[in-house]
Amino acid sequence: MARHRPYRASVLLGTLGLMGGLKGAATGAEIPSEQRQAIRRMFVSESGGYDSSAQSLWLLQAIPRCWLRPGNRLAVRDMGTFFGGKVNLEVEMARDGNSVVAWVRLGLQETPREIRLRLRSGDSRPLAAATVNGQPVAIGAGDTLLLPLHPQAHCRIVGRFQG
Repeated sequence: MARHRPYRASVLLGTLGLMGGLKGAATGAEIPSEQRQAIRRMFVSESGGYDSSAQSLWLLQAIPRCWLRPGNRLAVRDMGTFFGGKVNLEVEMARDGNSVVAWVRLGLQETPREIRLRLRSGDSRPLAAATVNGQPVAIGAGDTLLLPLHPQAHCRIVGRFQG
């Protein structure tokens, strides 16, 4: 029987109680490759490039809303990308659920066509306003933001939800 390779990036699931009841601990157990890839795509994914065009880097594109409840904190460390290098992400939902703060640290070897971050609320409220490193940014379809196109970017993103 083939042995699965251990998951190399740390996934911190805060107070979610996922992965065998962990509470605020990094997943240290080996995770089968299908689950590894599913978790990876929730936090970090690449799109495009199938027609020889440049690929986009998507961050937090498919995080389940139940993980985004008030007070929850999510993080991934040293998540590999198709652009070479690593991504570190941390997301903290406000205790009242009205805002979110995300920290993104990129260490990419290649520059993507675009870097897009999705900020969602746990209760389906749309994103009303957002800043990246203190500067207001436009909110795109699906509560997405364009981040600075720099392979070594360090960003602090603050989002506020309607209501």
